[in-house]
Amino acid sequence: MATAVKVPATLLRAVRRLHADAHDDDDEEEKAAVAPGVLLGTRAPLALWGLLRTEQELDALAPLLPRGVTALGHFVLTPHTADATAAEAIARDAAQRCTRVFEGFVLVIERETAAAHLFRAAKEGGAALSAVALEVAPTAHARGFLRATGCALLRAAVGVAAPSRAALGEKVQRWRARLRGDSLDELFFRVAGGRAVFSSDGIDVTSSGGGGSASKALSALLPSGGEAKPSAKKKTKKTKQPSSAALDAWSADSDGGGEDSSRVGYVRTLEYGDIATVEVLRSLAPLGGEANAAPTLTLDSDASGVDSALELRADVLVLVSTDATVAEALALVRDQLLTQLDSLQQRALGGGRGVDAHHFALVGAAFPITLLSSRGGDSDDAQHQQPQPHLAAVRAALLQPPHQPLFDAERCSLVANAAALRSADVLFNVHEGVPGSGVANGEQFLVDGFYGYYHYLQQGVNDKGWGCAYRSLQTLASWLALNHYTRHASLTHDEIQRTLVRIGDKPPSFVGSREWIGSVEVGYVLDELFGVAFRSLSVPSGPQLVEKAQELKHHFETQGTPVMMGGGSLAFTLLGIDYNTLTGECAFLILDPHYTGGEDLDVIQTKTMALEGYKAVACGWRRASTFAKSFYNLCLPQRPQGP
Repeated sequence: MATAVKVPATLLRAVRRLHADAHDDDDEEEKAAVAPGVLLGTRAPLALWGLLRTEQELDALAPLLPRGVTALGHFVLTPHTADATAAEAIARDAAQRCTRVFEGFVLVIERETAAAHLFRAAKEGGAALSAVALEVAPTAHARGFLRATGCALLRAAVGVAAPSRAALGEKVQRWRARLRGDSLDELFFRVAGGRAVFSSDGIDVTSSGGGGSASKALSALLPSGGEAKPSAKKKTKKTKQPSSAALDAWSADSDGGGEDSSRVGYVRTLEYGDIATVEVLRSLAPLGGEANAAPTLTLDSDASGVDSALELRADVLVLVSTDATVAEALALVRDQLLTQLDSLQQRALGGGRGVDAHHFALVGAAFPITLLSSRGGDSDDAQHQQPQPHLAAVRAALLQPPHQPLFDAERCSLVANAAALRSADVLFNVHEGVPGSGVANGEQFLVDGFYGYYHYLQQGVNDKGWGCAYRSLQTLASWLALNHYTRHASLTHDEIQRTLVRIGDKPPSFVGSREWIGSVEVGYVLDELFGVAFRSLSVPSGPQLVEKAQELKHHFETQGTPVMMGGGSLAFTLLGIDYNTLTGECAFLILDPHYTGGEDLDVIQTKTMALEGYKAVACGWRRASTFAKSFYNLCLPQRPQGP
């Protein structure tokens, strides 16, 4: 039996979101069947990773994709429910209308339900189609799909600096020769901050005797699942002295090609997990014993101390199976660097001080894209933007939501955000992996995106007994920051209090006090500091929250923001509901700010603990009957609609 082709659940959920947007906009053209677009994926392993709107956009968008992602075929969105027979007819019609075959796959997606059928056409043409088993990987984020497919993202960065454009062109040509292997100045590579150093053909030059095989699997260099484990305190152990080859001098030729904190090891991201960095090295000393004189050290003018007028910062991603050999992975890295250096050099012709490459996460698709940006000078003229398309065109081509911030280098760049994530003192998305709710045949409607879990006693603030609504507000604010709607990275109790005083809601004596706040004050702060509108819901008693299930379902479907709810002198953060629309049975996913323990995910998700006068799991499903018979107000932040 043939192995099923995997597709991430995130991709199909994004299609449903597109349907909801089209329905809300009452756009009849959008509701109609979409002309065949391009199905993006990997050949080894065979998997579907993303969608591209049209064939015509593929050539322009291809340089933005990680090396390893390619066109596998086509997809078509249909507004009608389609069984296997109807889907095959739709796929056959789509295949006949396409001008390029690629790998012959055709994916038919029913727009409203996101039900999908996969077929494959014969490469030699004709009307024959065969059904292909499709496995939907139930992942919340792309990192889960990377693990499910046995793949990893690798990142490499190189910088080229020069005092003039002529000198810059010469240096780019030298780099091209190095990457092609045409230069005596050979390149070497180190993966994920490891001890081994590899030649361009994948041979470990630091192994005993300087030899080695080029067949070592990439998986041997990466942690299980391709993701670095969170750092933890460990007993220090004495390590053996490295071999003489490992002690040789190596130059990491980033030359400004990436942030210092991310040059080795991993780039930490929320969406993709930890992206392994491939350092590009040049040997500054002979590896063998053949040298018969002391080496002369000559520093290239790319060194950071040189005052260079122009700089290109190449930064590339490749998507590769962890079963691939190191040689195969490095070949992809070198090819992508060659391609991007050409793009950077062409972009630099428009003037300015330099051009940078940045990586950005996508909604739905399980891979990031890379965009170029110019620094200074008159480089925004359309003729100098090639080969990068306009950002609005990129959004549309990759079927991205039109109003969500995605491509702002300062706010959204994966590498730029990595340092903040490494220094974070809170856990993220702690609801993922909690035990089930027990609602029979229910459907879950959950927070969309990332948030940080804020609770009592964090950041050195003893707010036990009075700060629960402050902590819930901090969680809401973290959602805005982590989903790039604001540059305001954190929110303190002092900022909250001063904001309420400034707008006239509280007297000056409120600053520095231990007075509570409620859902209305939470809404005021969201509006004042972030420009975020909010809706209010109220129920006369906690058990009557079930009467608001339909409204909460709609909120999480259309807005996806966490909700603050307060009642009975307590505040909670609501992350979603599990709802059976036929029976009315429902449960509420609660993130409890009254938790006072450490940042231990297992404890937070599974241990019943004494909280604020009651016992409960810090993050888990609760029935409405567990809430106090007091009046409850809910603050429902509305997703910002800015660019």
